[in-house]
Amino acid sequence: MLIAQDGSLFVSSYSDGMTLIKLTAAGNLDATFGVNGIVRVGEGEARAVALQPDGKFIIVGDQWNGARYEWKLARIDTQGQLDATFGVNGSCLCNLGSGNDFACGVVIQPNGKLVVSGESNSNNVSSFVLARFNADGTLDEVGEHPYQVPHIILGAYHLWVDSNGALRIKNGAPLGATDGTVVGMQS
Repeated sequence: MLIAQDGSLFVSSYSDGMTLIKLTAAGNLDATFGVNGIVRVGEGEARAVALQPDGKFIIVGDQWNGARYEWKLARIDTQGQLDATFGVNGSCLCNLGSGNDFACGVVIQPNGKLVVSGESNSNNVSSFVLARFNADGTLDEVGEHPYQVPHIILGAYHLWVDSNGALRIKNGAPLGATDGTVVGMQS
């Protein structure tokens, strides 16, 4: 969930598929966004939403592929339509492990890249994972491996980019912009 500067509220949810809902500052569905204030991105469950500087929204979650869950990302434009320049017709899927994968959070770096946090399961072991995506929804490959920090115990992690472009993480609420552990830098 996020609150825009005009007081509008945006909520990512699961309502007949991956959904982004816009409410006015008065709490009513905003009929000028999507279809009567609701954007459905197809199958899947939304778990987090972030606002890009250009006013577009990134929503992340997961979708069943017939065998297991995999990460799903989508970009919604300012009018509430899927942005066809992102992924395939506005969304993309990413399978990180041999088991179920669940995307739980997203931050947008100053360079436009997306850092997604979540869980990946392989061989019945759950691991915390960070993966970075390019602005077009493709996985940001660093050498032979995606930008990932695996095998951190799951918990109530907060993920953010500080004013210097450092990606930080902390189990629990941060006490300030430079609290937590630096796990990456903008490139």
